[in-house]
Amino acid sequence: MTQEVMDNLGPLAALAGIWEGDKGDDTAPSDDRGTEKNLFRERMTFEPIGPVDNHEQKLYGLRYSTVAFRLGEGAVFHEELGYWLWDAKAKQVMRCFLVPRGIAVIAGGTVEPGGRRSTLSPRSARTPTASARTSSWTGSSRPSGTSSRSRSTTRTASATTRTPSSG
Repeated sequence: MTQEVMDNLGPLAALAGIWEGDKGDDTAPSDDRGTEKNLFRERMTFEPIGPVDNHEQKLYGLRYSTVAFRLGEGAVFHEELGYWLWDAKAKQVMRCFLVPRGIAVIAGGTVEPGGRRSTLSPRSARTPTASARTSSWTGSSRPSGTSSRSRSTTRTASATTRTPSSG
C-alpha cells in the first residue's frame, strides 16, 4: 500500500487496519423459533486497495474480512468477505460483501469526502430466507450493522483494539 492509496480513501481511511473486540451481542431466532442471545468476539481486517479503474470511474477502497466467534468457543459463527469502496467524484461509499450462506449484499450512500458518518441503503441478491439490511458506519470507529442471519436479528460489536495499516 502506498501513501497515494491512503490519501485517496476519503472517509474510509480511518477504518484501515485490523480491529478486534469482545463486546459483541447477537440476538437472533433460535432453531426452536425462540430467541437466542450470543455474546461474541470479532476480528475485522481492512486492507487498502486502489486505484480500481472502471472506465472514467476511479475507485479506492478497503478489501475486508470479518469473523465472529461466540465467547468461549473456537468455531466461527459469522463470516463476511467484501469491499468498502470510495468514489470521490460521485461522493459515494459502497459496500459489497458475501456471507457463506448464499447471501450477497450491495449497499451505497452519499458522504462528503471529510465525512465521518453515512447510512448505506441495501441492494441484495438473496436466498429465499435472507433479508435486506442497512449498515451504517462512523469513520472514527469500526462499522456496525445488523446481522444477515435473519430478518429479526440485531448484532452489535464494539472494537476495543485497532492495529493501523502501515504506509
